[in-house]
Amino acid sequence: MKRQHLFRLSHRLYRKSPMILVTSIGSVIISIGLVLTMVIFLLHNQAAIEADREQRYGQVDLTVKYTPEDERKDQSVFEQLKKDHDVLRAESILQTTARVAGQTMADVETIGVHSDALTKSRYHFTNELKQGEAIVSARLATSLDRSVGQTLRVGEETYQIREILPDTKTSKNAQDQVLLSYADLQKHHISETKAILLDMKEGKDVVRYADTLVQSNPKLRVELSEGQALSQAMNGYIGILSLLILVVSGFILMANFDLYLRKHAVQFAIMRTLGATTRQLFQLFFVQSGLIVLAGMMLTILGSICLPLLGQLVWPTEGKMIVSLMIEQGAFLMLVTFGSALLILLLLASTAYRKRDVLPLHVLRENLKTASRPTRRKRLVLASSGLTASLILFAEVIASTEGARAMTWLGATIAFLLTMYLATPLLLKGVLHRAEPIVRRLAGPTSFVAFRGVLPQLRKNAWLMLIVQVLMIIVVIGSTFLETVQQNERNYIISQYPTEVVLQSRLDEGSQGDPLQLIRRIETELPGAKATFLSSRSSFEYQLPQEDVSIEYEVTDYRRLDVLEGEQTSDTDGIIISRTFAKKHSLQKGDTLPLGRWDGEQERSVSLGQFRIVGIEKKIAPDILVDWRNEELRQPSDHMLNVFIDVPSELKKAQVTKKLSEITQSYPTLQMNRLSDALHDAERQTTERWFVFIIALVVMSGSVWFGLANALLSFVSGKRGEYALLRTIALTRNRLRQLTLIQMLLFIGSGIIFGLISGLGATIFVTRIDDTGSFYLNVPTIAGTIAGLVVLVLAIAWFVTRRKQENLVHELKQ
Repeated sequence: MKRQHLFRLSHRLYRKSPMILVTSIGSVIISIGLVLTMVIFLLHNQAAIEADREQRYGQVDLTVKYTPEDERKDQSVFEQLKKDHDVLRAESILQTTARVAGQTMADVETIGVHSDALTKSRYHFTNELKQGEAIVSARLATSLDRSVGQTLRVGEETYQIREILPDTKTSKNAQDQVLLSYADLQKHHISETKAILLDMKEGKDVVRYADTLVQSNPKLRVELSEGQALSQAMNGYIGILSLLILVVSGFILMANFDLYLRKHAVQFAIMRTLGATTRQLFQLFFVQSGLIVLAGMMLTILGSICLPLLGQLVWPTEGKMIVSLMIEQGAFLMLVTFGSALLILLLLASTAYRKRDVLPLHVLRENLKTASRPTRRKRLVLASSGLTASLILFAEVIASTEGARAMTWLGATIAFLLTMYLATPLLLKGVLHRAEPIVRRLAGPTSFVAFRGVLPQLRKNAWLMLIVQVLMIIVVIGSTFLETVQQNERNYIISQYPTEVVLQSRLDEGSQGDPLQLIRRIETELPGAKATFLSSRSSFEYQLPQEDVSIEYEVTDYRRLDVLEGEQTSDTDGIIISRTFAKKHSLQKGDTLPLGRWDGEQERSVSLGQFRIVGIEKKIAPDILVDWRNEELRQPSDHMLNVFIDVPSELKKAQVTKKLSEITQSYPTLQMNRLSDALHDAERQTTERWFVFIIALVVMSGSVWFGLANALLSFVSGKRGEYALLRTIALTRNRLRQLTLIQMLLFIGSGIIFGLISGLGATIFVTRIDDTGSFYLNVPTIAGTIAGLVVLVLAIAWFVTRRKQENLVHELKQ
């Protein structure tokens, strides 16, 4: 058969089946488009992380910090780094904490900088900073009631405000800063820390370079300019979902292909009668499949070009980033497009190869065909099960690096899904065989006939069950992933907010002042409220006979521990330890603990004495809690970091906000935050960040629903003659509807059950990539999907059995 005849014949046959052609091309467009969406989502997230890193750190890759001992050493460190051939640019800065005075006073991080490009990119200022001038953050300027051109007192000197740094998304949780010229801070203030900003050459391993610096000089502290890395588990989720999209698209196309073969059985029989070989039929089927995939791929490429351009009108910022991303990663995205199209074509080619020897007799007897070859499938199930077990063993026992372990768990997930795909028809066949006698006795003849009618066609109609199975896997994995992200974020926020209202310090070291006095004022201004505080974290030395162990402590108020769900005590001279610390060192209430503090001048631990344990708390994060009144243990550097306020429900939100705003005017470094606001902001940010992913899941599920409905109609269409015969012989319309419903529910129900098992198994495997092992199921979404599938089956069963008796003759001829 000549090539032009193949194309002409393919075109004529599909002209007779426009609906099959449209739905097939639509399935290809949706599947490739969704895979591209997933890939763009990953690339966009990575680009957003890079943009966030740029916003936080500018062009700085490393910040090297050290305590200045003398000017000579300062010069040696700076000059050595500046001359390093791996360093592109190096600039020095000074850091200290100074008291800043405007309308109020606050201790604020103060930085001495040069007006070079690298420092400007790091601290995001634009003007040349001269001596006698200062630059302040917008939040601090608001707190101090200062604007550009006004004066600001820093320490004992007065400066004119040259610029106010605007607030950004990344600066909301950052501490306030004042920028002075390098010369001013060096001349008028005592530098606590000297630092060097480094811009490394392209391709340099920053982490390894930082490790080398610390190894060569242990007194150096190195801060890496890192953004939030994408989770390997998330990459695994996206990879599995992308593969499932292509597989379910292949199943839908295979269902359409079966319907196409049944519809044109007579034409193929005539072609075989006239001498067409099985090879020529395979070529015909393959050309038709290729044309469908090619048309779908070209339309997908066209849509992927037009939609982002139109998207810029709705989401200008995000749309512009996606367009630039697609231009930059164009070659990679085209490779993904061609790879996805090739995978779909291979799935269709396998179907075309299996259907190449179709004959009229085979077509007529296809529904009565009982001969199957389970032996080969059983061998494949055993092989894939063995592969899954081997990969799990390798990941847990043998894999030595995180990368190898992640890839192995990803491979185990794919092998597990393949095992479930191969085993599902075998398992269902065994279950139906064992259930037949029970159904015959309990459910009546109609249900028994439905069971008997399904068994011979199990292998042929396995794709119907597999479409449902893949849909459930997609829903379980996708919804579980999003629910886990949201719940983890929610749990973290709740752990930071033991009470509804929290006053948080803008300074890492905490805010100065008497916390007990502040708490009394809060409880006076807000009748019925209870408050307590926690300080910034510091360290003691636990002086064991063999060695000294460094432990962490925080300062609080023992008499108000009930606010943090702890046990109150008035014994302020003792210490409270965490349950974890108590179990680790076998300590009990009433024991004494020898504590010391590291003395930098003597370079050794100095004993503070023996302190009795007056309580053991379960929920505290540090090893030890110390009461504010215990001046023997409390240090001058212990400042209040968080003030927790338990507000009674009868107080209105506006009243609480007004009173606390008045109180914080005396403590400008404290800012008020609410748990409800934090949870709302987190939910909104999660929705914004995962918007593309959520849309992809919804469209994906919708496309699978569409394909499933088409597949169910195809399934019933192939049995129209059988149903008409049963109706003519014995069955009423309601009995026929019952039989159709039972047969479809057998396929759909088994797909749901095995899909849930596969989805949960795949989710457990994927969570092992990050070694978290915990996940949260989105039960409403999963339950809603199951209910929707049942409603879909009921609707189709009613639709296909609505014909009246006079149509039976026509049906018998089908």
